[in-house]
Amino acid sequence: MSGAVDPGTAGPSARHRHRAARPPGRWGIWSRRIAGAAALLVSMTLLLGFGYGWYNYRKLTTSLHRVRIEASTPQHAVRDGQAQNILITGNDDRSDMTPTEAAQLRTGTDGGSLATDTMMIVHVPADGTKATLISLPRDAYVDIPGYRKNKLNSAYADGYTASGGTLDQKRAAGANLLVQTVQDLTGLSIDHFVQVNLLGFYRISNAIGGVPVTLCNAVDDSAAANRRAGLDGGSGFVMPAGTHSLQGVTALEFVRQRHFLPNGDLDRAARQRYFLTAAFREIASAGLLLNPGRPGRDPRSAGSAAGARTPGPSHPA
Repeated sequence: MSGAVDPGTAGPSARHRHRAARPPGRWGIWSRRIAGAAALLVSMTLLLGFGYGWYNYRKLTTSLHRVRIEASTPQHAVRDGQAQNILITGNDDRSDMTPTEAAQLRTGTDGGSLATDTMMIVHVPADGTKATLISLPRDAYVDIPGYRKNKLNSAYADGYTASGGTLDQKRAAGANLLVQTVQDLTGLSIDHFVQVNLLGFYRISNAIGGVPVTLCNAVDDSAAANRRAGLDGGSGFVMPAGTHSLQGVTALEFVRQRHFLPNGDLDRAARQRYFLTAAFREIASAGLLLNPGRPGRDPRSAGSAAGARTPGPSHPA
């Protein structure tokens, strides 16, 4: 499929940070305003270089949960005006699910986990040219500022659990620690932070109306297939070869699968990049953000699911 992201594509690099900034204008005003408030769907808009109507902007931002990020920018990172780095994370938090929603998503009702098993950086250049997307390995053993060395996916949970106060304050503490950890690890400044949990991903994929995904071969990650292979669990994703439109539970299963993939978690990360890129393209072609009146495609349903802080044999083609 043309929307696939090559796993070997280079991530954000110094050359992106040193590009000359475009003179202040509509792009600069909107990129700063939107990226600071609209989270995941804003990053979709910035990636595609589209303007964002005021009506849709207001509709989306009023439904987002926002907390302030205080993590400092590393001194060795060069800032060049309008360039943006957006850290997108996903976790297994189920605390906001009702029993009915947990049944629909085929998850447990134990509250899930705060571990950020999905972490990606989207770099949007200052001149509006093609963005880059890179995954961060969840099991990377890193220095977590103020804490012990641990896996990268534990930084958010460390900050969250050590913080007192309200739920928003805990989320802000977790986000701050993860952002600082990623900045120290990569040398990049993180301008915006977005977190989506299982329920959020489910709602966003439904709001888009389906994301096209092409499978080279049939996939069976059912519980029965895992038992036959001597494995526990499984995503539940079962699909024949070919191109399919995924949303809701099926989309969630697709991005969560890691069994029966040649490279396990690395292939799962490649799938997540593939799905996110395909979702960006679908949003652009459908005019989702630019036409709020389209039936069944209300940006608020996606906005309420996201948090703005300032997703081999069964490889997709």
